[in-house]
Amino acid sequence: RVFLQDVPAVLEQHETAELTSGSLFGELAALGRVPRTATVFAEGEAKLLEIRWQGLRELRKFDQGWRRRIDENYRNNALTTHLRESALFKGLDQEKLKEVAANTLFETYGSFDWHISYQKMRQKGQINAGREPAIVKQGDYPDGLLMIRAGFARVSVELGNGSRTVTYLSAGDSFGLSSLYALWKGDTEREVSSTLTAVGYVDVIRVPGPVLNELVFPSLEKPPEDPVSNLTTRLLD
Repeated sequence: RVFLQDVPAVLEQHETAELTSGSLFGELAALGRVPRTATVFAEGEAKLLEIRWQGLRELRKFDQGWRRRIDENYRNNALTTHLRESALFKGLDQEKLKEVAANTLFETYGSFDWHISYQKMRQKGQINAGREPAIVKQGDYPDGLLMIRAGFARVSVELGNGSRTVTYLSAGDSFGLSSLYALWKGDTEREVSSTLTAVGYVDVIRVPGPVLNELVFPSLEKPPEDPVSNLTTRLLD
């Protein structure tokens, strides 16, 4: 246990929020298996119910009301911070950033129990992109920027009768930026140049193309960097 000797000084120094009866906290870190971003302490006597991350994932999987609440909490409390950490959005003012967040979509691919089937497939030598849930397929029309919120995804390209892995994406990485920018610049024939699949379970944030066209791309001084696209281009060349 940690005892804070001077609570008023802590409150003055840091941004704080009061959690009342029925409040939920820590679910985003638990679901994403990432470090907590805030410290919570009790000012007085308090009773807490702790739900382990496995239970949270099961609740989110089977209860749509719970899932909506989790996603709404993320949208209200963490999404703008997540977006601002990206070089693409950090130059936006607060109003534009809020509008981007309001139009962002949350998507989930794969299974929470993916590691069980993964181990079985690995033992049989059956691990490949063709057996993983597709998020975007090579040749699709680019309709939104995909940002990995939690989990891992594989980027691959078709070569001959098979496919080749280009790279892997994890939390904080994005996919499809160069294609969306090219469309905005007038390249109407642009297609997605690689396939993105879920390696197990992946939480994805999708920022729709029209939102980028209206709020983000016009303010860019130069084309955005897209490491995934650069890797794909070098491989295909």
